[in-house]
Amino acid sequence: MGVLSWVAFVALFFYLTPMARLASRPLRALLAIPQAPMRLPMNTILVKIGRWEYLLGPFRDRLLSIILLTIVVFRWLYARPLTQETLLASSLIVFYNLLAIITIRYRDGVRLKLAEVARVQSNIHPEDFFSLFYISLSPWPPPFTSDGLRTVQYNEADYRTGEEPIRKFSPLVEASLATSSLARMAMMSFKRVGPEYGRDAFDGLARLWGSRVAQIFKARLTVVGEEAIAPLEGKTLLLFNHKSYLDFALNFFALGAIHTAAGRHLRPRFIAAKEHFIDNPLLYSWIGLGKVIDNAGMIFINRKKGKGWAAMEEAAKKLVNKDVEIAVYPQGTRAYFMESPSGERLDAGYYTTFNKMTWDKPLGHIKPGTANLILDTLIALRAQGETKLNILTVGIMGTAIAGPKGSFKIQTQAEIEFRIPPLWVIPTSWADGIENPRGEEAQNPAQRLYQQRLEEIHLGINQRLLEATQWHRYLMDRTEVELEKISIGAEDRSAIQKIFAASLDGQDTTPFILIDRIFSLSPQLWERFLRLFVSLKEQKVEDPSWRALLQEVSERVLTRRSSNFPPKSEQSPEESPEKND
Repeated sequence: MGVLSWVAFVALFFYLTPMARLASRPLRALLAIPQAPMRLPMNTILVKIGRWEYLLGPFRDRLLSIILLTIVVFRWLYARPLTQETLLASSLIVFYNLLAIITIRYRDGVRLKLAEVARVQSNIHPEDFFSLFYISLSPWPPPFTSDGLRTVQYNEADYRTGEEPIRKFSPLVEASLATSSLARMAMMSFKRVGPEYGRDAFDGLARLWGSRVAQIFKARLTVVGEEAIAPLEGKTLLLFNHKSYLDFALNFFALGAIHTAAGRHLRPRFIAAKEHFIDNPLLYSWIGLGKVIDNAGMIFINRKKGKGWAAMEEAAKKLVNKDVEIAVYPQGTRAYFMESPSGERLDAGYYTTFNKMTWDKPLGHIKPGTANLILDTLIALRAQGETKLNILTVGIMGTAIAGPKGSFKIQTQAEIEFRIPPLWVIPTSWADGIENPRGEEAQNPAQRLYQQRLEEIHLGINQRLLEATQWHRYLMDRTEVELEKISIGAEDRSAIQKIFAASLDGQDTTPFILIDRIFSLSPQLWERFLRLFVSLKEQKVEDPSWRALLQEVSERVLTRRSSNFPPKSEQSPEESPEKND
């Protein structure tokens, strides 16, 4: 048997599934008359075969088929004479290519059907949704139906299995594949049906995306406070704290139970980093996430100095003129993770999103652009006769335990909580008599009033995020635990708690900023800086010694952040602490 015949024979194994699916089509059509649609749970063998087809198919149909056809062309041009065996092998390879074209079109049709399922019922159980996807790619796909699929609650989806938490890369790989699949379903909706339908399908698939990520990571996702949010009337801005690269995926699902007065789900349109989603070919083209969120109407910000104002102006116009909700991370980047000396992940901080210029400013961890966005939106809404702007604040807790900044190892069995405090409603009357100085020095009373309002809103953003996360309470509890571990006496611990309480009652949050940054350092440094922290108990917060310690700790946080190294311990949490030393 010649080389080409061997190539055609070996390649046959890659095309068995689509060949069997095509051959079984007449029989399936015949049996579909008396047969009821197949419901879940589905045949596990067909699901497994379909999963292999899901993984193998795109490479086979778009790469292997072209390679095989190239071999045939080469043989026909340069091999003489053309034997009957060569002709038969060539015909088989040409058939493979035709089969690949049919399979690509079939797979696109399945994606469109699944996009419609997610558009209509985005709280479908992600495991059932993908099982339906896989079995539709199998040699014997049942009549397509979403009947019998399980659903999950938007405010509580528990995918934990009861196993011990482990840390590994594989969940992130699987989540990337799921992201790519859902992104292609959304893009197919844009291309085949149109932009309006595509945006609706995108929003349903985005909510399903968050559920799927949580399921792959075997996490529990709960939402607290959403039941107190009445259907939203008017324009709404969404504010989130930022801990992990998982926040973006989970946010869509976590907001699924909140609706507008018109009865629709929220349509979050994030202000996202351009360098992450547009300039990164992996995310933009290969996974397809950047391309689909670009089509959906996300806003991309250039985070280089002086380049972000254009994105904020675009966001204000889109919020005022489009039927969407703009979503913002006021911190501008992810807070740095916390890890205990024993290797336990402790989530991420809040006050570590500062830079070299803002380390000593009380609001240095919050970028000023969000306040500008809110105030400019108020001006535009007032001009249109609107009376208010809704600010929905969401506090995210636990995502950095599952996937912290600096590490691509996912910790399974994490508990993630989204906390939603009462709505912050800002009247558009705040925009009366103000004028945007466009970043310049205020030249008149209207511009000075704009800057005053800006400071008030900036402070309000920080207060709402702290209320949503309850972060100061967390820091007080964590400090008490860690001080006791290093044998700090009860009297000293009580003095520290009094300092925290005084800070809560006043305006100076330096003790909280300092302790947050201490916990964001390498755990090996905790004891030293905690003891220095305790040594300041007799000093007023205004004393220079507080600032000196804050400066040293902040410089170390910047050094650690710029090195961008992962947590010291990446073994499973159940491993002994001695292995972390």
